[in-house]
Parts: sequence; structure tokens; C-alpha cells
Amino acid sequence: MKFLQYASGFLLFLIVWWGGSLLVGQAVLPAPGAVFAYVLSEGILPVFARELAITLRRGFSGFLLALLVAMPTGVLMGRRRSRERLGFFPLLMLQSAPPLFWITPLVLWLGTRGPVPVAVAFLVTLPLLTLHTMMAIRHIPAWEYDVFAVYAPRRRVVAGELYLPHLLPALKSNVHLGTLVAIKAAMLAEWFAAQSGFGRVVRIHYQTFAMLEFVGWSFLFLLVVGGLSFGLESLLKRIMPMYRVTSVSRSSSPSGSLSAPAVTQGNGIPDAVQGGEANLVVKGLSFGYGRTPLFQDVSLHVSGSQPVVLSGESGCGKTTLLKTISGLLQPWTGTVNASGGVGLVFQDDALLAHRDALGNVLLPAMPTITEDDITRARTALALWGLGHREDAFPHELSGGMRKRLAMARAWFLAPRVLLLDEPFVNLDREARAALWELFFLRLSEAGKTALIVTHYREELERFPVTFVAWEQLSGSAD
Repeated sequence: MKFLQYASGFLLFLIVWWGGSLLVGQAVLPAPGAVFAYVLSEGILPVFARELAITLRRGFSGFLLALLVAMPTGVLMGRRRSRERLGFFPLLMLQSAPPLFWITPLVLWLGTRGPVPVAVAFLVTLPLLTLHTMMAIRHIPAWEYDVFAVYAPRRRVVAGELYLPHLLPALKSNVHLGTLVAIKAAMLAEWFAAQSGFGRVVRIHYQTFAMLEFVGWSFLFLLVVGGLSFGLESLLKRIMPMYRVTSVSRSSSPSGSLSAPAVTQGNGIPDAVQGGEANLVVKGLSFGYGRTPLFQDVSLHVSGSQPVVLSGESGCGKTTLLKTISGLLQPWTGTVNASGGVGLVFQDDALLAHRDALGNVLLPAMPTITEDDITRARTALALWGLGHREDAFPHELSGGMRKRLAMARAWFLAPRVLLLDEPFVNLDREARAALWELFFLRLSEAGKTALIVTHYREELERFPVTFVAWEQLSGSAD
């Protein structure tokens, strides 16, 4: 079907070409039959291949140089607005100036036998690649940085699991469009400033009004560039997939039941971090944005024996308090003592779209994943009812399943202190009730300390928890 669609499009192109030839005359636009006879005549194709190879080599060289400069530059500019402002005018000049503006001074400097086409391809392609990269980095959601700060604060993991997946669409576009733009820029430079290459040949045909030769060479160029475009698009889809299936040995652990954790405790946490009552102690915590305090002198004690449920109006600072306790935000004053590490379950699912369920749970173990890590990850999935969906990607899971997956990742991290920020929001009442039931069961098995933020206080009244209203916290500002 696809082949027929492409063939139909090519046939339509030939019909339009033939009609244009009838309209303007053979002297201006030779008919397809005459052009085909010319390009297939003896000696044309070898000369065309030799000259086009020169142009392609120059275009690819300019593109590769631009890519090596543009990717790190775009990442740096995308991460900081100050760097974006610093590079704004240089990029604007490169992007706005026609290639002819660069050709004249380059010819005077390097001569017609120098690398002018490569330099022009580089200068024309550089702003395109840089802007694509910068925009990809700028559109990374803030919560994704928080996820990696909590679960995988390692540069190699951040580069491979945060930046690279977001850069992939830009990288594909850069390779595909950038290559074509660079080749066309190199050809244009050859037209004006080279003694070899495809651009020089078509310039000679144009200047002598040899329209049969001019159209014939142009047609061959379009065929080659079109084939190159199609080939690059197919190749990039194959070598740069958007989704990554976690490749592990199936013998590492059973894929499902709650009896899986034969080498761990019943909650899927290694023996080394078991035992004893964990505590979270917050003393005199203050934080605000700018000079306006959001909360002041907040003190809180949470023991492992009874979770604390914090409730309050939207926007009062509950989420910010959890981020401050977890270390995502630096408090103005105060201290946080959380023995055994802190895990944060975010309000949104905060899952990696490019990783399957098993890969999401394994995030804290990346980049070096052991057989024991795989066993514990599968155990965590089984504990939260996802042992049969380890190969599924987040977009293939229901809303409740995504919440379970987020909890499984927190269980795999094995923190002694667990912070939950509206963990089951956007679910219906029945689904929330089922997940709260499972959560408190798992919490009692694990003996973790839990601080829970929720708007649905009434749903937790039947559980053994301590309720704290935001207004009760000392000095809260709102």
C-alpha cells in the first residue's frame, strides 16, 4: 500500500512536469521523455555520480561539524535562560543571513579551491541544529528533574534517561533535515565559489542556457536527495527507537506472585535496611520564594508506628514542604533528620514514558543493574499487583496501574521515610479506596515512616493515622 502511494505521488509529479513543459515550451522546460533519454545516455551518470559525491562529502562534513557544536551548545542554552540570551544575537545573525552573505568573504579568504562549501554548510546548518536542541531541553518538565534528584541523582543516568529521550526527536530532526540543508547549502556555495562539485556543473549549464542538461542534472539531484531523505528517516526509526524494552534474563526471578521474594523480606526490601523504628524529625523549617515566606518555623515529628496525614487548602505550601523535607529545595532555616533515606511519591505519576514498567522500577539501580536488582524490582511490581505487566509502557497502563507503578518504584528504592504528595489523585473514589487499603497493608509490612498529603482526609479516617491540619504547623504563612 505504501509503495503504491509513493508511486502515485511520483506519477502525479511527472504529469505536472509534462503539463508544465507543454505550457512553457520545451526550450524552457524539457519534457520528461527528453530528460530521461539524456540522463540515460552514455557517460552522463558516471560524471553525475562523481560530481555529486563531492557535494555530498562537503555537505556531510559541514553537517557533522555543526552537529558537534550545536548539540552541547543547545543543551547549555536550554538549561539556563542567561545562556540563551547570551547566544540569541549570534544565532539570529546566522539564521537570518542568506548563505550568499557568507560566501563572498569566505571566497576572498579561502579562495575557490578552499573549503568554502563546507564552511557555508556549517554556518547555515548550525543555528537550525542549535535551536532544535535548545527547544527540546527547554520543554523537559520540571517534575522530571525532581524524579531524578530523588531516585537517580547520578550524572550518567540523568544524561541517558532524562536528556537523551527528550533529545531523540530533536536529534532525528537534526540528522534528517540538517543533512539535507547542509547538502543544499554546499551546492549553493559551489554554484558561486567552487571549481568542482554538482553546484558548479549546474551553474555552467544554466549560464549557457543548456536547459536539457540543467533539468536533467536537477532531476537526478532531486531523486538522490529524495532517496537519501527516505533512507535517513527509515534508518533513524530503526536505530533510535522512542521506547526501550528492559532486556533482562527471564530466569532472574518469577514474574509474578507474592511468593517471589525468596531472598528478601516480605515487603521486597533487602535485609540490610530492615528492623527498628524509623523517624522523621523536622525542626524550625522555613522556606519561601523570593523574599516572601511560604511557611515559617515548621516543626513535625513522624514515627514509624503511625503515619501522619497533612491536610490543608490548595496552594498553602504542602507540596513545597515535602520537597524541602526530601532535599529538592533548600530551606531558609531549620533542619530535617530522616534516618534511612527519603522517598517521594509525586502527585503526578512521574514515570519515564520511554521505559517499560520494569525499567521504571529499576531507575534507582541504573546504570549498573544486577540480578539482585532485577529480582527486587519484580518483587516490588508483584507486591503492587503489576507482576504480569512488567513489559508494559506507562501509556499502555490504566491510571490506577500507573499509580501502582509509582509506588513500586518507591518500594524498590527502599527508603525508611516515605513522603506521599496526593499519590492517588485523579482516580475515582473506589480506585483510591482500593489503593489506600493496599498501601497501608504494605506500609505495615515494611515498617516505614510515612508523611501523607491528601485532600481526601475522610478516606483515611478508618486507618491508624495521625491527622495534622496545615494551620496547626507553627508559623505557617498563608
